[in-house]
Amino acid sequence: MIEDKILVACWKVLDKMKVGNVLVIQHFAPNKPDLFIDCAKQYIKVYKNLVFNKDYTEIYKEYSFKEVENQFNKIIINKKP
Repeated sequence: MIEDKILVACWKVLDKMKVGNVLVIQHFAPNKPDLFIDCAKQYIKVYKNLVFNKDYTEIYKEYSFKEVENQFNKIIINKKP
């Protein structure tokens, strides 16, 4: 089980990522990349907008469903007949 303070620190880093950004895990967790990966996996279970590369050295942030929905609603609401 991951300590709360470690989980919170990891999630803060992931929350601050902008859509389209790539996070190199070695830069944020050079001593314990496996722990950071485990935290990120828990984050993904909740938010589902992060994707690992094949060797789990990088994380890419995609649009979340909510962000896509918000953009869609802006287009539809602002569209005039």
